[in-house]
Amino acid sequence: MPTDSTLLQILQKLEQIESEITKINHNDFGGWLDIKKAVKYSGLSQSTLMRAYRKGKLKLSKRAGKTLTKRHWIDRFLEGR
Repeated sequence: MPTDSTLLQILQKLEQIESEITKINHNDFGGWLDIKKAVKYSGLSQSTLMRAYRKGKLKLSKRAGKTLTKRHWIDRFLEGR
């Protein structure tokens, strides 16, 4: 049977994890993503994302002199839509 101290440590760790997930979902990946954040968000390599773009399966923007995409574009690509 876990001790109260062990349970407290587990709860604190879960709160830290929840905080990190919230930060990722709301701050780091909101709006536009550069290619590095898109790689981190999708779990795919940069070459895979660029190949999907060349095949017309993923939307990217290069207007600002930087390759950008949107989170929901990546989600749609990953879902196969």
